[in-house]
Amino acid sequence: MHIHESADVDAAQQFWVGVTGLPEEQFSRPTLKRHNPTTIRKNTGESYRGCLIIKVRRSAELYRQVEGWAFAAMALPGEDTNNTPGSLLLPGEDSNLG
Repeated sequence: MHIHESADVDAAQQFWVGVTGLPEEQFSRPTLKRHNPTTIRKNTGESYRGCLIIKVRRSAELYRQVEGWAFAAMALPGEDTNNTPGSLLLPGEDSNLG
C-alpha cells in the first residue's frame, strides 16, 4: 500500500484487509509518501485509504491481459482496439508462435 504519511495508515490497512479478505500477514509494510505542503491534495480526510499495490509472481501474461482490458475500456467509441497494448510482443518473443 502506498499512502501519505499524514494519513491514518493503520485504519487504511484495516480497510484493505476488509476489502480483499486477505490476512494482514500477506500485506507488505506500507510505503509512506512524504508530505509536500505546496501540493493541493484532494484525496484527504477520513475517506482517504491510500493506493493498494498488488504484486503477482510470474505475471507477464496476466499483465498483458489486464493492460488490454484497460486499453479497451478507455478507448473512445468507434476507436480501433485490435492493436491493444496487451497484444504487443516483448523483445525476443516470436510472432510465429501459436
